[in-house]
Amino acid sequence: MLQAAAKAGQLEACKLLRERGCPWGRSLVSAAKAGHRHVCEWMLASGCPRVCDAVLEAARGGHEGLMLWLLDLVHQKSDDPAGNYIVEKFLLEHVAAGLGLEALQQMHHKMLAERQTHLEQQEQQEDEGQQEREDEEQAEEEDEEEDEEEDEEEDEEEDEEEDEEEDEEKDEEQDEEEDEEEDEEEDEEEDEEEDEEEDEEEGGVYDGFYLAAAAGSLTPDWQAKVEWLEGLGYPRSVYASIEAAHIGPAGNAVGRLQWLHGRGYPMDEYAA
Repeated sequence: MLQAAAKAGQLEACKLLRERGCPWGRSLVSAAKAGHRHVCEWMLASGCPRVCDAVLEAARGGHEGLMLWLLDLVHQKSDDPAGNYIVEKFLLEHVAAGLGLEALQQMHHKMLAERQTHLEQQEQQEDEGQQEREDEEQAEEEDEEEDEEEDEEEDEEEDEEEDEEEDEEKDEEQDEEEDEEEDEEEDEEEDEEEDEEEDEEEGGVYDGFYLAAAAGSLTPDWQAKVEWLEGLGYPRSVYASIEAAHIGPAGNAVGRLQWLHGRGYPMDEYAA
């Protein structure tokens, strides 16, 4: 009931239902998709969750202003990395589905710039961490050299065999530390390579969804969005044909499929 009231923009009904113990459910998401900002504001002020999903549905519903407002709230929540990850991965797909070409272009450029900044920050942190490790290693080596010199001066009268044993133990410890550091560096490099491969695999899937969302969009400029995304090098996938088929007669699904087929999009039984 609360979800239906939120979708209809009936704020007073939403308040009454909450007073009677009705759970939030997906009410915020429904209000966002329908474009009812006043309902969204009250729900968020009252502690309603799912703001990340609300961002996505506001975009899919074609409400750019509401999407940007909710997106700003997500970015302010620095303690929610999972939410930021969800928005980063899926927002462009929802923008391609619900908003026009200009909004898609602006969000695309914005997200690319944010990703580039994030990558640069990661590289800088890695470089700083590597420099710190090298400085620490150098300082340890210098301390060890100073200690060895002091020991030699103080222990000149001591038995030479004891000095040799101590030096051997230090060398063994140093060798073990170096071996451990080398192993750690190799493990870090392997982890980074695996992460990069996973990102590339995920990126390919989501890239295909951008074009699919545009192909199944009900905005008048859906063809322009498809052509623009094609120009950026996004892959022509079967998902585009499937999304176009799902819009039905109201969106001229047959005409869209013919147009997509003429541009080299693959078809399968789901798009037939």
